[in-house]
Amino acid sequence: MQRAAFFDLDGTLIKEKSMISFVNYLANHHPGTVNGLNEFIDSLQEHMNRDVIRVNINREYFRIFSGITIESMQRLVSLWAEKFLSGKDIFNDHIVTKLKQHKANNDKIVIVSGSFAILAKQATITLPIDDYLCTQPEVVSGRFTGEVVGPSCIGGGKRAYMLEYALDEGIDLSRSSAYGDDPTDQHMLDTVANGVFV
Repeated sequence: MQRAAFFDLDGTLIKEKSMISFVNYLANHHPGTVNGLNEFIDSLQEHMNRDVIRVNINREYFRIFSGITIESMQRLVSLWAEKFLSGKDIFNDHIVTKLKQHKANNDKIVIVSGSFAILAKQATITLPIDDYLCTQPEVVSGRFTGEVVGPSCIGGGKRAYMLEYALDEGIDLSRSSAYGDDPTDQHMLDTVANGVFV
């Protein structure tokens, strides 16, 4: 069985919160493309101050994209990524070094994030990532519905995604590693032999 190295995205591999960076980019450069965007941004700090469960915030995040086509989302994410990746000091270099060491040791490199795959892939396009385990926004007839399919990939959801992935891909979790920066990542870290809080 193969080893894997699982990496949280926001705050672990990259310094910024990519999902927040994306909605701020939309508000500044493409206002009016997403319904309820400004209201969501305004409410976000209030949610954080009230310690609203992150799974709930995650689901609210995807609701603002209701009605957006996949093609429009891919275009907007590509435009955001071009700007995002042109910045300096984006990545946590010591974690990127760990990632590359795992890759050199033939470990499968997997992102585990509450973000969605379209965004996570663009944020890490310069890194040797094998797979992405992310929250899955529902798409019907080529449009986002605003709902999420299955659990959000946060907290215990990360563990559930990792267990299913390990079963499907033949990953030996007892020889694998994981890296996360938030207390909600503890479920992910406890799922493998070598869980590293960064």
